[in-house]
Order: sequence, then C-alpha cells, then structure tokens
Amino acid sequence: MKVGVSMEFTSQAVEQAAHSAGQAVFMLFGILIVAELLYLGKFTNKKLDFKEYTVSILSMLGYLGSKTIFAAISILALGQVLAPYTFFHIDSYNVPLIIALVLGVEFCYYTFHRICHRVRIFWAHHSAHHSVHDYVLANAGRLGWFQSILGHSLFFTPLLLLGFEAQVLLNTYIAISGYNALVHTDVFEKLPFEKYLSYILVTPSSHRAHHGTNPEYIDTNYGAMFSIYDHLLGTYQPEIDEVEIKYGLVGQEKRDYNLFNILVGPFINLAKEAYTQKGIVMKFKVFFMPPEWRPEQKEVQGNKDLDKVS
Repeated sequence: MKVGVSMEFTSQAVEQAAHSAGQAVFMLFGILIVAELLYLGKFTNKKLDFKEYTVSILSMLGYLGSKTIFAAISILALGQVLAPYTFFHIDSYNVPLIIALVLGVEFCYYTFHRICHRVRIFWAHHSAHHSVHDYVLANAGRLGWFQSILGHSLFFTPLLLLGFEAQVLLNTYIAISGYNALVHTDVFEKLPFEKYLSYILVTPSSHRAHHGTNPEYIDTNYGAMFSIYDHLLGTYQPEIDEVEIKYGLVGQEKRDYNLFNILVGPFINLAKEAYTQKGIVMKFKVFFMPPEWRPEQKEVQGNKDLDKVS
C-alpha cells in the first residue's frame, strides 16, 4: 500500500535535511571540544585527566570503525530485509509526519538506552560510556564498540515496518545523537529558563544528573534530545543544587586507562560469572537480569545496590 502523505517534502529532502543537520552538529561538536579546552584552561581551575581524555578519543575512533565493520547488521541492512513487509511506503512528509519521525526515533533511542541500564549484558556494553570521571565534551565519545552485535538496529523495527525509510531513520538518529553529545559538559551550570526547557529538551544539567553515581541520579534521564519520555515514564530527575554529582562507576575507586578492560572487561566478567553457575536458568540470569542482581540473591533488591553502576 502506498501512502502519499504530503507533497510538501519529499523523502529525499527529509533525508538530506537530517544528514545536513547531523553533519552540522558534529562539526559544531569538534569546534566546541577545542573551545571547551581553552575555556577550562584559561578561566577555571579544573585540571583535566588527559590520559582519560586520550582513552575517550581512541574509544570514539574505534566506535566509528565498528560501525563500518558491522555494517551488515546496521539499520540500513535491516531496512532492506524488512522492505517487502512494510505496512506503508512513506515517500513524502508533512510537518506532523516529520514530528512523528523525530519523536519515534527519540523513543527508539530512549528504549535502547534504558535497557542498556537495566539489563546486564547491555550494561556491559554501555558502562564504558559512564566510566569517565571528567564530564567534558570529548568524553561523550567514549562509547562501546558492540552496540550493533547487541541488536541496536532491531529497536528501529517498528518505524521501519511503518514505512519510514532506513536512510531517513539513520540520518535522523545521527542528528539526535549529535545533539546528545553536545550536552556532555559542565561549563554551563544551568541554562536560562532551565526549569521550563527541561520539560521538553535534554539539557547539560539534566544529562549530568544521568551520569551521576549518586543514589538520587541512578537510572534516570535516558533521553537523547528530548526529555518528554522521561517525564511521561517516570524516569526524569532534575539536577539537585545541594547534591554534588559524582561521576564514573559506583565502587570504582581508581580510574581505568586500559581500553581493553573498559570495553571488553565487563563481557569477560559476565562470561566468568555465568560459567560458575549451574543450570541454564541461572546462566541466563547472569546476562539478562538487572545490573545490581547477584546470583546469591533470591530476588532483585532494587537499583540502589552499591555495586550498581550509574
């Protein structure tokens, strides 16, 4: 079934607009990384850990390389597989449909991100991003390399089946992710009209809270660009002025500069833990229970366990 939604914007025009937005955001990201370094060095007493900084840059380069290596299981590849089974074919867009596209991609991001915090094998991948102690722009690039293997693309299946083209989804996702990279800074305490902006947008303040290991902040603020779903689904937590945010991983006393340990170590630990368990059920739980769960527990004790990482 072919649906001509509107003649206002062609699919190609929306695809190109999203692509251009993504390019612009990431160019801005690169410029702001340098500007932030200069600002912190000249106007503040903050001393950056350049070993940690370097590890984050290497991680980001590896992440970009991994997207090429795993292209066969990318959103584009999934789009080709699902193309014969879509309910509609969207070849033109009006403003409401563009809004639906953006909010749909944001929801896919929110869902994957929340699962990354609540399922052990996904947290093994995502913990690399939270292992930084200096909350600066460059450290936004410390990303796990195994996102594709964990089925990240599958989270876009509903949108693909509805008829949104894979390239349009991918470009929109890149643009939204680029925005999220920009909020990884503590240069701004809070934005003007923060109280009102934060009902809609992810801000540096709200995303700082997401990275906090304080009990108040664990498992909150999963949005990439918009905080709408956090508000709707009860995971929003504003930054509390009286609570100093502690970054890194809960229980991590020393910084880790070994990129292999950061990226692969959590998976090795899971495999070792599963190996020691008897029965397929317990082995399954090791990988798919919440991160704070331990085999000796009869039930999950909640997400404030000291061994839980933010």
